[in-house]
Amino acid sequence: MENAKMLQFRMAVPADTDCVISIVRRAVIHMRQQGIEQWEEMYPTKEILAQDIQNHHMYVGVLSQRIVLLYVINQACDAAYVNGRLRIPGA
Repeated sequence: MENAKMLQFRMAVPADTDCVISIVRRAVIHMRQQGIEQWEEMYPTKEILAQDIQNHHMYVGVLSQRIVLLYVINQACDAAYVNGRLRIPGA
């Protein structure tokens, strides 16, 4: 298989920010069309995504020289998800 056709992973860099934001915005639109209200207007913001890049927590998947996916790996955990038990006040 040619290298141009293989999905390659690398750490995201600041120059990727606009592309990453575009991917996330499209993902949010698609999820909402499917009735998935997982992400809201406040998350993930451009600032949060840029911080993930700056902290070297974000990776991107590149196919044919184009970013097609992203993911973040870190030790952060919102209190609502501690021990895998989702806690939503008032729910």
